[in-house]
Order: sequence, then structure tokens, then C-alpha cells
Amino acid sequence: MGNALPSQPLTLDGLRLQPNQVEYKTKEDFTILNVDKPNPLVCFVSPNAGAGLGKYLVSHLKTILTPIQVFDLSVTVPKAALHHFIDQKTGELIPMQVLIAGGDGTVGWVMAELVKLTSTVPSVVVLPLGTGNDLARTLGWGGGFDNLARIREFLFDILQAKLIHLDRWLITLSGSESSSSREVYMNNYFSLGVDASICLEYHLSREDTSKYNSRTCNKCTYAQIGAQRVFQKDAPSITQLVEYIQVDGERIEIQPQWKGIIISNLPSYSSGVDLWGTRGLESEGLVHQDISDGKLEVMAIQGPLHLAILRTSTTHAIRLAQGKTVTISLSQDCDVQVDGEPWNQTSPCIIKLQHFMRWPMLKKYNTKNISRCLC
Repeated sequence: MGNALPSQPLTLDGLRLQPNQVEYKTKEDFTILNVDKPNPLVCFVSPNAGAGLGKYLVSHLKTILTPIQVFDLSVTVPKAALHHFIDQKTGELIPMQVLIAGGDGTVGWVMAELVKLTSTVPSVVVLPLGTGNDLARTLGWGGGFDNLARIREFLFDILQAKLIHLDRWLITLSGSESSSSREVYMNNYFSLGVDASICLEYHLSREDTSKYNSRTCNKCTYAQIGAQRVFQKDAPSITQLVEYIQVDGERIEIQPQWKGIIISNLPSYSSGVDLWGTRGLESEGLVHQDISDGKLEVMAIQGPLHLAILRTSTTHAIRLAQGKTVTISLSQDCDVQVDGEPWNQTSPCIIKLQHFMRWPMLKKYNTKNISRCLC
């Protein structure tokens, strides 16, 4: 892994477990030995993602790598899979890399499980099988993987990927009763108001899975829901939903025309939209987004039509602030979403976003003209 061009052809042996790295007790019970710096690629695949492409990806990866380092998430959860990879002496995970194949929600879930098992988290690469795939887009892996014939090429790109870090955020939602409080972890973004309402309606409509058999179909349905909102009755103002918003302790003056608040960690939102933008930042005393600077970008939108215009990349959202902590006091029940996972949040509620950790991620490097051994 790195940016220097190799003098010898690349092979996939660096991602495979070797026979001397596996100790079998039975066919189903084995331990990975921490010898010769194994650093294998352990794969977690959501089988239904990518319009069912995931289930075929599982078998392809097992053939190219080894069966014991590829896991179908509908069969084996991360905790059950990774107990084979615990170093018996230290109690920590052995050195490894983790591939997560699925949507942004799947990526966040697997990362949340990983951090429960080890104090030193492995580097993660995202194979995009979801609809939005905003984290994968940010890291250079594209907006969607849909060609199994390219899986070897994808694995070779991992060998030359660049190690960077991603800020991961803790969102605490504190209700009036302890039973209504919860903690959620965020990689991408948080929103409340009209955008989250569209996301929730789309999420609920997906219960009829026959309508969602392709990424294109999913995006069209999402766009249709957004278009319908433009012609429906006006969405509630943020002034009706929120008592106050604080960024690093300073309150933001809420405007009645705002219909949604979006707090972002990435320069990619809802399938690649750059809400923060780059033009005019200096004149506003702001800086470019950086996924590892320990800061969040806080923005407002004026409704579904504004969201549609933002998708044209001709303008940017209403930029409010950048900061390390964001606190929102919710005064009315409101739809919210984190990384594309929506729900209706009851009020009163204090929502606090604060930095949790920096996670090592693999970013695609331009690997053209690199010699590869197809084995």
C-alpha cells in the first residue's frame, strides 16, 4: 500500500491468507495466527445490496481470496466473524484490512461493530453497492460497483490505495426521559426537516422491494418523492421545529425560510452533491471541507425546490458555520436522518454532535500503468 510504483508486478497474495496463517480445530472452527504480518483483507458483504449483486460478489471474493476471509452479513454478523481473527496473546484483532461491500448504512454498522472489538481499528475500504454511496465517492471508489468482471481490478486498486483518515462523529440524542435517549455514530451527514422527511418517505416505501431492483430505479423513486414535495403544502419552518442551534457554543440566528438543516462531514451528499461548495468561502471567513480536520459544516436549505437546484451544482446550500461541536434543541417532533438512515425523533430533545475518533480509510490511488499479475 502506498504511492510509489512497484518494480515488480503486483499480485493479490498480499490480500490472501496463506496456509501457515490458519490453524484449524475443525472445518468450521479456526484461528488466524498473527505470524509473518498476515494483514489479510477481510470482507463483509451485504448480499441484497446492489440489486442482489452482493450475493454473487460473495462467491467471487471467496474464489479469488479464500472462503474463510469473506462473510455474508445476512449469515454472519461482524462479531461472530472476527472472533477467528483475535490474537490469543493480546486479545486484539490481528493486523488486517477490512472491505465493506454495501451502502453507507452498512459501512457505518460494520465500523460500529469493529470498534467494540479492538482498540486499534483496521483500515477500511468501501466497495459501493448502495444507492448514494457518498463515502465511497469521497474516497475515490465511485458511485456504484455493478460489474463483477472488474472485481480483480478493484482488489488490485486496494494494494495501491492511499491511507488517509476519516473523522467519525458521535451523535447523542437526549430526551426528557432516559428511555428516550440514544447514541448514533456518523460518517457522512446528519439532517433534520424537509430533507430527512423525503428520506424517511423513501425508506418506508422500500418495504415493497419489487420496486427497488436497481440503483437507477432507487434514485428515480427518490427524485419522484422530492418532486411531489415541491407541489405539496409547504414544509414546516425550522423555527417551528428547533429552539436553538449552537456551533462551538455560539448560537446561530434561525431564519423562518429555512426548511431543513444539514450537518456534513463529506463533500458529497445524496449521491454526490457538493452542498458546501468552494466559491466564495474566503469572503465568508470559511474554508474548504476536509474529512479529517475535526470540523463539521453546518448548512440550511429552503425546501425541496432548493434541494433540486443544489443537484445542478450551480449554487451551494446556505452556509452557516464550521465547528467541532454542534448542539440542537428540538422543540417539536421532527424527521431526522444519519447517513441515509431516517426516523421520526420525538421532542423535547437535545441533539449533540461531537468528534468520536479518526478512522484509517483507504482512498483510491491513480493506478494506471501499474504492472499487475492476474493471479
